Amino acid sequence: MPLTKKTACPNCASAMKPLAFGRHYSGEVEIDVCSPCTMFWLDAGESMQLAPSSTVEIFRMIHEASDEAHMPLQSRLKCVRCPKTLLSTHDNVLGTRFHYYRCPAEHGRMISFTHFLAEKRFTRELTPVERMNLSAKVQFVRCDGCGAQVDLAKSSACGFCSAPVRVLDADAATKALEHYAKVQNRARDVDHSKEMAARLGDLIIDRERYREHELDNAAGAGLVGAALGALLGAMLG
Repeated sequence: MPLTKKTACPNCASAMKPLAFGRHYSGEVEIDVCSPCTMFWLDAGESMQLAPSSTVEIFRMIHEASDEAHMPLQSRLKCVRCPKTLLSTHDNVLGTRFHYYRCPAEHGRMISFTHFLAEKRFTRELTPVERMNLSAKVQFVRCDGCGAQVDLAKSSACGFCSAPVRVLDADAATKALEHYAKVQNRARDVDHSKEMAARLGDLIIDRERYREHELDNAAGAGLVGAALGALLGAMLG
């Protein structure tokens, strides 16, 4: 749910939208969101406080933002809580690489939607075999990080922002949505989500084949955005 406090986006300076998500055990966590820049601002410790029930809300928001034009990322970003410049930081969780910009005074960090999903291990990088098979059917995909085109035949990473091409981890995402469905007493949708996980690869390819006809549209969805839309549509209607 949107709140009243406004924070200026470190990238585009427009007002970020404060949204409240469920906190572990009780209460809410407020996260600032800039959809045009596809970025979250998280105060220190907020990422670890998010309850599993927040997952579906975040999935839906990221999917909806995937069809919007993306703002280019500035070379220098300021902390929203102090004048210090954010530090570019590479991190790793159980072999999953992700990237964010952190305040040296530990006020918090700014992270893209795509890297947030990677940190939570809902996405993974394409394997060489997956990339080869996908490039035989779909030449271009959209970078979920910045919206640029990626030629899969030539590269496994975005040439503009260097982010690797990632896909939704069907098992991890389905487990999260199954938890949500159980909480909401949606047993029928849980069964449907399992069917969707098996069909996820074909749905990604179908969506991206359609996107090939829209290469001049910088707002086309990437693999993660397309897969989230398919999975959410099957689960939640």
